[in-house]
Amino acid sequence: FLDRIAAFSDDLRDGLKGHVFTDTDRGFVNGGLGLEETVKFGIVGNIMHSGVRYSEGKYSTTPWAKEPYHSISYVEAHDNLTLWDKLMATHPEAEESELITMHRMANAIVLTSQGIPFIHAGSEFLRTKDGDHNSYRSPDSVNQLVWQRKADYVDNVEYFKGLIELRKAHPAFRMDTADKIRTHLSFMEMPESNMIGYVLSEYANGDDWKNIVVLANANEEAIEVNLEERGWVVVVNGEKAGVRSLDKISGSTIMVPAQTVMVLVDAKSMGGSKWMWYLAGLLILAAAGYIVYSKKEQLFTKKN
Repeated sequence: FLDRIAAFSDDLRDGLKGHVFTDTDRGFVNGGLGLEETVKFGIVGNIMHSGVRYSEGKYSTTPWAKEPYHSISYVEAHDNLTLWDKLMATHPEAEESELITMHRMANAIVLTSQGIPFIHAGSEFLRTKDGDHNSYRSPDSVNQLVWQRKADYVDNVEYFKGLIELRKAHPAFRMDTADKIRTHLSFMEMPESNMIGYVLSEYANGDDWKNIVVLANANEEAIEVNLEERGWVVVVNGEKAGVRSLDKISGSTIMVPAQTVMVLVDAKSMGGSKWMWYLAGLLILAAAGYIVYSKKEQLFTKKN
């Protein structure tokens, strides 16, 4: 390994959307089967992790990154089809809303994965090159950013902004060592295939949130998932993303919609950060000390 030199994770890229050189090949988010371990490998930043079955990987059968900063997480770049064009190639009969759901799912996985996230310019407004998979030799009419699409797909732009806000605000999604990932990230047993779930636990990487659950359901129907603890707050679903509450789950059961990534936070953490509780404790101690000091002052004054 060359320290501070990273490589693009083709495992995650093709695990999510299908082989880049076969237009109709499908990945985890668009109907491919048996790709859970490949995507999990990308989620941990391509490091060694006991929760990944490497023998089931699409490409790599052993870890190739020593630390998460050796891996760049992505699902599309300037080469090959854009993600939007790839989804259209694999699902030519699908409604636009269905393709948007798959597109959001892929990028939600990228932006909640460990490693260095990479977003192709214009992906936030569903960039298309009209099916051109080798556009280095194509004119501006193909390669240009069509800014009207930003207005046309403003909800998708806001979704990307919310995912970026979440990642920037919470260091649990960007742990800087493999040891931290192995300590704080644990995969869950899922009730069905084509699903991935994991927990970022115990204030991972100094996060304010104690426990964070990420659930990805690539099936075409909603699936119920049981969590070990009760009381959760949803901050990412298929419609919106960010750091604010979108829904509250009082119990331990969550219904994950089809082709959706959900991020949940334990309700106690959302009630205030650990630092706020520490500060509250210090204030209580300070107040108690002041009361004791005042009483001693009063007794001293009376004696004199």
